[in-house]
Amino acid sequence: MGRSTTCLSSLGKIKAQMSRAIGSSMAWRFPVGCFANLRVLEIEECNSLKYIIWLPTTQARESVLVFPQLGSLKLERLPNLINFYSTGTSGSQEPSSSFFNQVALPRLESLNLRSMENIRTIWDTCEEEICLDGQNVKSVRKKDPQGYLAFQNLNSLSLYDCTSLKYVFPASIVKGLEQLKDLQIHDCGVEYIVSNENGVEAVPLFLFPRLTSLTLFCLGHLRRFGQEKYTLTCSLLKKLEVYWCDKVIVLFQEKSVEGELDKQPLFVVEENAFPNLEELRVGSKGLVEIWRGQYSSESFGKLRVLSIENCDDISVVIPCSKLPVLQNLEILKVSRCKSVEEVMQGEELAGEKIPRLTNISLCALPMLMHLSSLQPILQNLHSLEVFYCENLRNLVSPSMAKRLVNLKNLWIAVCFSVKEIVRDDGSEATDDVSFTKLEKLRLRDLVNLESFSSASSTFKFPSLEEVYIKRLASLTHLYKIIPGQNLQKLRILELLGCENLEILLTLSMVKTLEQLTVSDCDKVKVIVESEGGEATGNEAVHTKLRRLKLQNLPNLKSFCSARYCIIFRSLTFVDIKECPQMEFFCQGDSFTPSLESVWMNNRREILENDLNTIIHKFTERSWVYVVSPYLSTEIYQFPLMLKEFGEYNPKVLRNAPKLLSYVWSIPREKVHDEEDAEEGDSESSITGRGFCGRRHRGRGFWGRKLILRAKM
Repeated sequence: MGRSTTCLSSLGKIKAQMSRAIGSSMAWRFPVGCFANLRVLEIEECNSLKYIIWLPTTQARESVLVFPQLGSLKLERLPNLINFYSTGTSGSQEPSSSFFNQVALPRLESLNLRSMENIRTIWDTCEEEICLDGQNVKSVRKKDPQGYLAFQNLNSLSLYDCTSLKYVFPASIVKGLEQLKDLQIHDCGVEYIVSNENGVEAVPLFLFPRLTSLTLFCLGHLRRFGQEKYTLTCSLLKKLEVYWCDKVIVLFQEKSVEGELDKQPLFVVEENAFPNLEELRVGSKGLVEIWRGQYSSESFGKLRVLSIENCDDISVVIPCSKLPVLQNLEILKVSRCKSVEEVMQGEELAGEKIPRLTNISLCALPMLMHLSSLQPILQNLHSLEVFYCENLRNLVSPSMAKRLVNLKNLWIAVCFSVKEIVRDDGSEATDDVSFTKLEKLRLRDLVNLESFSSASSTFKFPSLEEVYIKRLASLTHLYKIIPGQNLQKLRILELLGCENLEILLTLSMVKTLEQLTVSDCDKVKVIVESEGGEATGNEAVHTKLRRLKLQNLPNLKSFCSARYCIIFRSLTFVDIKECPQMEFFCQGDSFTPSLESVWMNNRREILENDLNTIIHKFTERSWVYVVSPYLSTEIYQFPLMLKEFGEYNPKVLRNAPKLLSYVWSIPREKVHDEEDAEEGDSESSITGRGFCGRRHRGRGFWGRKLILRAKM
């Protein structure tokens, strides 16, 4: 810092981060005017820094500290920073009324302040204290808004973790912020965005005409946007986010309303408010309504995205009176709202539509029992996602299902009461129900789901490409979810953790598959079953399968039990793990001309002419079992020892009671106690390494274990 003022005046950018030199100082010492060309100033993690600039006493209070070219200012994680500058010989002083007191930043466009715990006000509140009869009294002194108080080019302001900050803007400076486009406030102590504590600007204010994005996040003390009534002219506002501002009663209020404040909605604005708003994301526990009153077609008329989260007191998301306003709504997300009973008010929906609504996501709505109120808006829906709705019993009726002609994605997860997707409403079967454009179906953790529908209608999925089914405990047959017919485009199928699933695929279903994964389905004995009227052993069956994974299937005997000649022309990868009962791949012949790798229990196998030969050689090898009654599931070191088995395929058995019952079921001639092994027994000595030497509550060494060699 010993360079000349002339050299400093040529600097265009200063960036300091975790600097020891700065961190040990209270301020930088520079004369006024030395930063004439500085355009970017960034200071981060200088823990001891209290002031950015130190000024000699003779220069303080007599002139304004000017940064004529500074366009970007970023101050982050400066826990001891008090003011922008300091005066006096010691480099310290009493904090001024605001952070930017007597600081001119006429070209500043971007201001970012983060984790500055001592900052109470950013801009001067235009007040001074005078002594009257021995008491300090605050009086207002007008200042030219185009003078040093004006930040007339500021277009982006971000405030994070400024816990001592009580408000953002004093009323006197708001009119000078006509260029502000982006305002983000996170985790600050503000009660108002615009403060009017001293009666300045008693008439209604006209705020932020060019603001396009406003984010208010985790402001636990925020009550309103402005302390007084004002006119919000944010005609260009496109994105509004309000999350975790739980003390907010009325965020925007332009007019007086009747009723108690604790029953007010988020908006009490004029009829033509927010004409360009495209995204509205709200999540605050105290809200009862999002909006109230009548709005013209221009208000919220361009709203495309509506997201409501953590609003515990809202029972209806969209009242029927707002449907005519939301004609351009495309995405609707509602999550973690424990009182929501209806997404839309159903009584007066006849004839009303939201023609552009394509995506609906509903998550953690415990009071939601049905989706019947959505019937008028289903016709253009592309994606429907429903998660954690514990009292929801089904999604739609057959008549509603017929409206889902454009649905492409259906995802249902963790809805424990759902027994079927399309309920049986008791009506006689009419025409077939075809999900003409459905491409992706995902069902997860639906413990009571038994079938797609118990209705007598026939359901078709001509465009279905991907199916993901995970942990459907009540599902026994795959065709109850997706029928074997009309699946010409099915490419990806994953079945995971369906413990009662028995019957999987027919040959007609597997012909189009490219990726197949089956895992943790205990009752599955065969992947592809024979089906009457299909190919015989003299006919070749071609499949498009490229990747196959079969894992943790304790009763699996084979991939295909019928005597088909199957040609896997595109199959390149096979992974078979923990399928101890598997004896062969196909009952008939199988050809895999493109096969590149086969993995059996995490070991890559030598490629053979066909998969039957590979599996046969694998099952001929002995398995080595290492059994210890005291082996804990938390012993993470144990798998390291398993690498020493070499050509064998080690399998770990845990849980002492089951271990013992298993051990005694093995023929005695196949059981060897390691302690009785001879010194030269290489197999016993190999398995003994890395395992002995630790006592377990006085019950001897863990090294005592049984080594089992048995054919699977």
